Amino acid sequence: RRCCWHDDDTDDDVLGARPDRGARAYDKRVEAVFGTAQIATASLAAFAAGANDVANEVAPLAAIYQTYRDAEVRENARTPKWLYAYAGAGIALGLALFGRRVMKTVGRDTTTVTPARGFNIEFGYSLASLIASAEGWPVSTTQLAVGALVGVGLVSGEDVSKAVNFALLRRIFLAWVCTPVTSGLFAALFYFMLEGAIDD
Repeated sequence: RRCCWHDDDTDDDVLGARPDRGARAYDKRVEAVFGTAQIATASLAAFAAGANDVANEVAPLAAIYQTYRDAEVRENARTPKWLYAYAGAGIALGLALFGRRVMKTVGRDTTTVTPARGFNIEFGYSLASLIASAEGWPVSTTQLAVGALVGVGLVSGEDVSKAVNFALLRRIFLAWVCTPVTSGLFAALFYFMLEGAIDD
């Protein structure tokens, strides 16, 4: 299922969606305003991701670095500034190399996304992420983004059965269940192997 909008064969003031998909038409002028406003919400979303996702990545790395440096495990670890830059660069590199398919899934295949909808989606999940960061809650901005996508899709005024790609959503939910279990098993396996090597 491809969700998109374009201005082929439409008048100057209306953005139409492909007629074979039965989607709505959108006012070009309104969408242009929100398209410009998305510069701000996209920047806010990047800031929110840094406040939570980068912190999630830095926390275990900071503990490892502190233990290596001081040769002891401490309850509190000081985090050098360069660790934040290192984690941020790693996230940026991962996005550049492997982020395309995830962006396609989230930005195109889950529900129809126009600039106006994108503005609300970005603002909604950014606000939720910043609240979580302020409270010290580690959350997934991907899950927040998907939740915002589904929320906007459900209240879009279109047929609910067509507004959101529920088949894809079920696969996303399954991935959310499986990935923590899989990562936990891998982490336990590597720990067991390393512990055995150290003991020897």
